[in-house]
Amino acid sequence: VSQSRYKFQQKIVLSDGREITVVGSGKTRSQCERNTKRLCDKKRAQAGESATNRESLADYCQHWIDNIKSYDGTKNNTLTSYRTALAKRIRPLTQGLDVRSVKREDIQKLYGEMQRQNLSFYVIKDVRAVICGSLDEAVDSGIITNNPARGVKLPPRVKKDPDYFTVDEVKKVLEAASNSGLKVRWMLAFYLGLRQGECLALCWEDIDFPVTIPRSS
Repeated sequence: VSQSRYKFQQKIVLSDGREITVVGSGKTRSQCERNTKRLCDKKRAQAGESATNRESLADYCQHWIDNIKSYDGTKNNTLTSYRTALAKRIRPLTQGLDVRSVKREDIQKLYGEMQRQNLSFYVIKDVRAVICGSLDEAVDSGIITNNPARGVKLPPRVKKDPDYFTVDEVKKVLEAASNSGLKVRWMLAFYLGLRQGECLALCWEDIDFPVTIPRSS
């Protein structure tokens, strides 16, 4: 009987910009990580690069999402949020940062820059989750000795008055929705204040229809 095996996929970026995808496997998670690292080192050596070359913080976050969080029961919606945070925020704003040398001040500057861009508290919170989780993994793997992101406080949450649809905007949305067969879904959202997930998950048994009383003859 074949035993189940762990399998990790990791992307390495060479100094000339080329990307190589490495897939390692093993009977245990630790064995799989060792095999994957050995394969990465082999690929780097074949490309004429030292195994001790820098690995960016963004690339290590990618490894954490693809090879750790994708297999530990994390929900797909959460994974999507993590990938968005990495692609749109972490990667563009941490260029040049090595996972082995990232400092507390670097994390503080990252949060500050996102705050200056007027990004929402929840966007910054997703970024923090990815960075803290990735650096925790780096500590467990012996790449760094401590997680510099732990203890760095998020910028304070600023409460803003919500923006409301105008009557004309509601009419336009309903008109467009009626042409695509989604009018009922948007009517529920506007008239009952239901969120998207609530509208899409609504079932017939969730609706309390009024009882129809038959007329007496």
